[in-house]
Amino acid sequence: MGLLPKRSAVLDTLRRRHAFHIVGGMPSQSMAAFEENCGDVERLLDIHRELAGDGPGKKHGFEVLNKSAVVLMCAAWEAYCEDIAAEAIDHLVNHAANASKRNLNTPKTANIRSLFRDAIGLRNVPSAWYWQKMSAVQAAEKLDSYVTLRGDIAHRSKAAATIKKSHASKFGEHVKRLVEKTDCYINYQLEKACGKSLF
Repeated sequence: MGLLPKRSAVLDTLRRRHAFHIVGGMPSQSMAAFEENCGDVERLLDIHRELAGDGPGKKHGFEVLNKSAVVLMCAAWEAYCEDIAAEAIDHLVNHAANASKRNLNTPKTANIRSLFRDAIGLRNVPSAWYWQKMSAVQAAEKLDSYVTLRGDIAHRSKAAATIKKSHASKFGEHVKRLVEKTDCYINYQLEKACGKSLF
């Protein structure tokens, strides 16, 4: 089983989990690109599984795959946030008054909050990041810890702690949920603001 479910499974999950609705049954273009970008992460974890198996215990010599998966998942999340903000801006330009664009450097919660506030006027997108047994505050803290880990890997070449396959898998699952919640929240807010759904 790959890190992310197939597109139809994602749509079914979105419909079941979220109070927000997906008009027309399709997620944003940004979410579709995110799913595509996650293919490399899935492949790394598949390689890990193929070479080291799924059994418990430390697999020597495979941590580089786990580190790579964390870095790539963080890059996919960062790209998604920039893409959905740009997609929302385009939507607002076509259906409302002025909007501006800003680049995202490190995709931590505070920076994402600022990106959406400054780019499309949504003051607290991270407030939508909650689900059963996960508050928005917990989701934000978890994201920030993973992004910090990515920074440790990317800037120091070695993370302070061993990176396990479960770290990469859990980060992928967490970011997938953040993308689902962000997509639905932005669509809901844009439809409320201009009477037309983003997707």
